[in-house]
Amino acid sequence: MKQRTTPPMSRSARWLRGHWPDRNPLRRGTDRAEAAIIAPALITFLAVAPLAAVLAVGWASGAAHRAAE
Repeated sequence: MKQRTTPPMSRSARWLRGHWPDRNPLRRGTDRAEAAIIAPALITFLAVAPLAAVLAVGWASGAAHRAAE
């Protein structure tokens, strides 16, 4: 009998597979709720963080400019 092997997965792939919503009947409701909360939170963070960084740099450079005058 031939053994079937799967290729090794990276850490991020394993994390994603564990949190991805699927039709697994053994997955708990709290696991599905966690995935439903984490996904939009992660997307929001990835969209807002660069904007916040640009605004912070602008604010800091403006404050430094005013202090130099």
